Amino acid sequence: MKRIINIFLILSICLLTLSAKAAVKNYCVSDLIKVWKAKTIKVNAPNPNITDFFKDFAKVYPGYSVNNTILRMNTGKSKLLSQYILDVKNGYLSSTMPETGVDNILQMCYWNKADGHKLIAIYMSDFEEGDLFDADSGNFNVLMFFDFDATTHTMTPLPTPPADKIPFGLTCVVTLPRTGKDIKFEQSAGEGDAMENSTMYLRWNGNAFTCDGTESEHHKLLRRNDCRNYWAEAGLENLWADSIAEEENTKPEQFAFIDIDGDGDEEIFLRDTKNSLGCVLSYGANVRIVAREDSKNRIAIFGNFVTISSAAGSGGAVYTEYHQFECNEVIASCSTLSFTDSTGKRVTEYNGDTSHNAKIVSEAKAIIAKMPKKSVDLSRLNWMPFSKLATFAYQ
Repeated sequence: MKRIINIFLILSICLLTLSAKAAVKNYCVSDLIKVWKAKTIKVNAPNPNITDFFKDFAKVYPGYSVNNTILRMNTGKSKLLSQYILDVKNGYLSSTMPETGVDNILQMCYWNKADGHKLIAIYMSDFEEGDLFDADSGNFNVLMFFDFDATTHTMTPLPTPPADKIPFGLTCVVTLPRTGKDIKFEQSAGEGDAMENSTMYLRWNGNAFTCDGTESEHHKLLRRNDCRNYWAEAGLENLWADSIAEEENTKPEQFAFIDIDGDGDEEIFLRDTKNSLGCVLSYGANVRIVAREDSKNRIAIFGNFVTISSAAGSGGAVYTEYHQFECNEVIASCSTLSFTDSTGKRVTEYNGDTSHNAKIVSEAKAIIAKMPKKSVDLSRLNWMPFSKLATFAYQ
C-alpha cells in the first residue's frame, strides 16, 4: 500500500510539473503591447552584450519568434527562421519567421547614451488570427524602449518613447540600425505608387531621437481612408455595448472623427444624441477604448490628452483622469482628486495617494504639465448620424 501511495505521489508531482510547464505564457505582439511597460528586467551578465540583453528579455517575455531566436542563438539551428543576424560587435540582432504569408519580424539593438546608460530598442511585428471585432486579428507592431543602468543591472521600460514623434503611428516597416545610429520608418503608398512612398527617420542625438522627414500628402490620404474604412466595417455597436456596460439597451446615435494624437489615424468619438453617454475609440494595430463618459463623468480633449472628469461632489470634490495619447495608445496616465478639507483649504491628491508622497506627486505633475491648456470644442466637431458611417467606406 505504501508503495502504491509513493507511486501516486510521484505521478502527481510529474503531472503538476508538466502543468506548470504548459502554463508558461507565450507572448504575441498584441500581448506585449499591453504589458511590456509594466516590468523591469534584471540583466544577469556582469558586462552584458546584445546576446545577454535578449536572453534576459526572453525569460520575461517568451514567444514563438523569441523562442526560435533563442534556439538559434544557443544551438545554431532553427528550421523556422528564414533569416537570422547576430552582430555582437555592433550590438544588433534580427530574425524573421515566415507565417501565413506574412513575416514575423524581430529586431533588437542599443545605443550608448551620454549619461553612461544604454538605450535598448526592440521592434516586433507579427500576424495573428482571431475575431475581427475583438481586435485579435491582423498585423501587430510594437516598438519597445528600455533604459539599461549598469549600476543596478536593470532594463527599465520607457512608457514615453524617447522621441518627439513616432512616424506613421508604427503602421509601417521599421528598420533598427545595424550600423549608424538612426531608426528608419518606411511606408509604401501601395502598388503602382512607388514615387509616393514615405520614408522618415528617428535621428539619434546622444540621448534621444528627433523625427526627420515628411509623410507624403497622398499617403496621408490613403491612411485616413484606410482608417475610415475600418470604422465603417467594424462592429462598433458591439464595442459601444462593451464600453457603455451600464446602459445595455442603448446604441450609438452619432459619431465624429478626430485625430487626437496627430498621427494620421483618426480616432472615433461615439455619442448618443443627448450627449449623456459616449466613448472614444482608437484604431491602430488594434482597437482601444481610450475613454468613456456618462452623465456624471465627462470627456474633454486637450491636444493629445484625453481627460475624464466627474461633476463636483460633496465638499466640491472633483476627480479627474489624465491620459496622454500617442501612436494609437495611452503612453502615460495619472489622476487627481481635488476637494476642500475641514480647514477650508483646497487640497489635491495625486494617483489616489493620501500621504502626498513626493515621488507620486512629482510624476503626476510631470504628466499634467505636458498637457496643452486649450481644450478642443467638442460641439464644433463634425457630428454625423451613426447610420451615415457606412458611407465613409471605400473612398
